Amino acid sequence: MKKSNKLLLGGFLTLLLAIAAVQITLSARYKSGNYTLYTVDRDPAFEAIEGFSGARTIKVENISSASIAFSDVPLVSKQYKHLLELVRDGETLVIRGKYKFNWDDSSDQVILYLPANLSYTLKNSTIIFRSVKLSQITNVDVNLQNGNAIFSGTRVPMSLDNLKIVALQNSNASLIGNTTIKNMDVQLSNSSVSVNEATPGNISIITDSISRISLPYKLFSTAKITTTTGQ
Repeated sequence: MKKSNKLLLGGFLTLLLAIAAVQITLSARYKSGNYTLYTVDRDPAFEAIEGFSGARTIKVENISSASIAFSDVPLVSKQYKHLLELVRDGETLVIRGKYKFNWDDSSDQVILYLPANLSYTLKNSTIIFRSVKLSQITNVDVNLQNGNAIFSGTRVPMSLDNLKIVALQNSNASLIGNTTIKNMDVQLSNSSVSVNEATPGNISIITDSISRISLPYKLFSTAKITTTTGQ
C-alpha cells in the first residue's frame, strides 16, 4: 500500500474513533441525566421582560406587523428591543412601537415571548400569534381596536381550549394553518373574522350587519351566528 493511502486510511480510522468516543460520551450523559435541553429562556437572542411580574393584560399599540409566541417565559428580542417602549400601568404591560419603522420586514420574526393566559388588546397593530411547542393552551382573550390578530399554526400546530375575540373599529381576526380550537367566541362591530384551514369546534359569533364573516361551508351549519340591529 502506498504511503499516501496509509496516511488517508489512518486519518479516516482516527476520525471514526473520535466520533465513536463522542457518541459514547453523549450516550453516557443522556443515560445519567447529565444533559441540558434547549429552552426558549436560554436563547441568547432574547432577554427577560423587566416589570412583567404580576401583569394580567398586554396592550400592544402602533406596531404594524410583528409576532408574539406563546410561552411560559416572558422574553423580548434583543434585536428589536430598542424599537419598543415597554411601560407598566397597574396590571397592564403596554408595548408600543417607538419609531416609524417598516415592521413588515420583521413580521416573520418572533419579537416577544408571552404567556397565553392573559388578556391582549391590540390597537392600531397587527400581531401574528404563534406557538413554540406542542401543548394545549387553555384560554386566549384578544380585544382588537383597529387591529389585526392572526393565529398561525403553520410552523408549530396551535391547540386552544377557548378563544375569545372582540373586534371593533375595522379590525380583523384570522385563523390559519394547523390551528385547533374547542370553543371560539367572537364579537364583531364593523370588523371581520376569517377561518382558513383551521378547525374550530364550537363557534359563536355576535355581529352587526356590516361586519364580514368568512368560514368554510361545513362550519356555517354548526356555527351559532347572531346579527344585532344596533350600531
